[in-house]
Amino acid sequence: LAGLTAEPQIEDLDATACEASHCASDDGGADENGPTVDPEPVPLPKIAQEAASPVPGATRSDPYRVVETTALHAKQDPGLLSSAWAMLEKKSKDLEGVLKNARAKAVLGCSALEQQQEVLSCACCNYTHAGVEAAAATAESHVSPLDEVRRKQVLVLTCERVVLLQADSFDLRLEMPLSNLRYCLIAPFSASVFVLRRTEGPDLLLDTQSREDFFQHLRKCLEFCEDHPRRFGEPVDEWPNTIVPLLGTKRDGGPVAAAAFLQYEVFLFLPWHSNSCLMRGDTFFFGFLYLHEQRAGDAADSPYTRSQAGQWRWSLLFFMLKTSTRELVWVHHPSDTEPAGSIKVDNIQSLHSLDS
Repeated sequence: LAGLTAEPQIEDLDATACEASHCASDDGGADENGPTVDPEPVPLPKIAQEAASPVPGATRSDPYRVVETTALHAKQDPGLLSSAWAMLEKKSKDLEGVLKNARAKAVLGCSALEQQQEVLSCACCNYTHAGVEAAAATAESHVSPLDEVRRKQVLVLTCERVVLLQADSFDLRLEMPLSNLRYCLIAPFSASVFVLRRTEGPDLLLDTQSREDFFQHLRKCLEFCEDHPRRFGEPVDEWPNTIVPLLGTKRDGGPVAAAAFLQYEVFLFLPWHSNSCLMRGDTFFFGFLYLHEQRAGDAADSPYTRSQAGQWRWSLLFFMLKTSTRELVWVHHPSDTEPAGSIKVDNIQSLHSLDS
């Protein structure tokens, strides 16, 4: 096995599954009578990949995307002196300058009360810019969470509303009263991603470097919303698991998508299937790994051609460590309902890292 990404909840991976960095099992090694490892370097795919086409051998063809958060590429913390000066300097919360832009001010049309109170604006990525259902079920690029243009928006918070504007034009993308905001859900293993859950309408999966500033301002703004159930309570909840469910338009229909964190600041965006290997049972560890295997092309349902049969290659698969059945399970597609293979944890005698 060669690792690509892995969920970081396990601290001692050497004793449980395998490392998230490059590692290999002796099944792919070389001996006198056995196969040899490919001499060329393993071509790891880009982490920000988008699988919108059918995966060979998979039972599902749903699109899935591997998304890197803005915090992953954030600038390093400034020096001690710069940090101290920033704390003393009083800065406007209008980080994107919407109140100084004539176009943005006209689109916002702030009320008299909003003009009296402070307005927060910050850059954000809206991974559900086309709606959570469309992003999860459609392979078209214009609805993808990876669309660099459409997902870049400006998050505006006033004492009355939450507004999303397109970053490059300040066109209105979403407007909702604070009374429609149920609560915010902090995603695990991220310092910037959160879910904005609404009383009406689908969830919004947002990503901003100013997340804590947004939460702090939200607490103040809710004091003006007399009928909000969390007016004097905590509007931010923390989700305990690495798989965050995302609700759609139908509030009683259950989740329609999920953000499954593969590692810190990297998550898998995919449709929600309660009967998939990933969603059902207890999944303690999951991630993409390479499996060094000999291709068999004799079977009628084999994803390999006869010319490829018998060749040894690295195959990218999705692995899960299931605590309920004590198995290491792998599938061709993260939404597959039946495993492509499995190993009982009790049958694993040892693990060996190989240079690859």
